[in-house]
Amino acid sequence: MNVPALRKAERPRGFFDYSLLNDHSQDSKHSIVSESVIIMITYEPFWQTLRASGESTYSLINRHRLSSSTIDKLRKNKPLNTTTINDLCRILNCPVEAIMRYTPSDEDQIL
Repeated sequence: MNVPALRKAERPRGFFDYSLLNDHSQDSKHSIVSESVIIMITYEPFWQTLRASGESTYSLINRHRLSSSTIDKLRKNKPLNTTTINDLCRILNCPVEAIMRYTPSDEDQIL
């Protein structure tokens, strides 16, 4: 979808203009529709798994040496690399489905 670029003053607070990125980066977790982001991969299962595990974000950062930026990416459903997802599965002793969930969207790019 081609969305016209907005000048900085016209952008709502917290809005990122994905049209400034190249086409490859738009293939990741987020696709833009109008001015909202549709999340196709969510880390909601991670938070449920974390609560059930007895671990906390504090222990992930201090005991397991995950960065606070990784926790921030999980909170904001931002892209993570597979090595990080693998580390979370090992720490929490769970399958990848307990970390993230993919939800197909009608707005997905046709491959």
